[in-house]
Amino acid sequence: MDDDRKRLRVQGSGLLAEALREHLGGGPELPAGLTVVARDGWCPDPPERTDGSPGLTVWTELDKVVIGPLHTPGVPGCPTCARGRRRRARPDAAAVAALRDRHRAELAREPSPWLTESAAHTVAAVVGADVHLLASGGRPRTAGAPWRSSTS
Repeated sequence: MDDDRKRLRVQGSGLLAEALREHLGGGPELPAGLTVVARDGWCPDPPERTDGSPGLTVWTELDKVVIGPLHTPGVPGCPTCARGRRRRARPDAAAVAALRDRHRAELAREPSPWLTESAAHTVAAVVGADVHLLASGGRPRTAGAPWRSSTS
């Protein structure tokens, strides 16, 4: 595998992406690389990795930040399955889905008003810890399941 595929890449703009870039720098060398996609707004459809490398999406849901799940191709725990499990666990899933569908574009376009620079740096520290666990062969907290935290 070439060196570029072993790199940590951060995609996105805004508070989360900038904090991740600042905190992670070049990041450690990873066996299969890692692409972190950061959005200050809601991420209704996390991007699918097409290059075979692991991916991690970080976004907000109003007053919450969602990290992951870390998805490694060929390993159970993809973002699509995590969203399905989350929907099935809610007794009000149909009502929530209707609200999200109705406001989908606005939620994705607008950054969370609760996301602060301090919260973004805290998220970057959590992601950084997971990246270092991944690099050392450990199991990151976001492997196979998303991690959520309040922005306050």
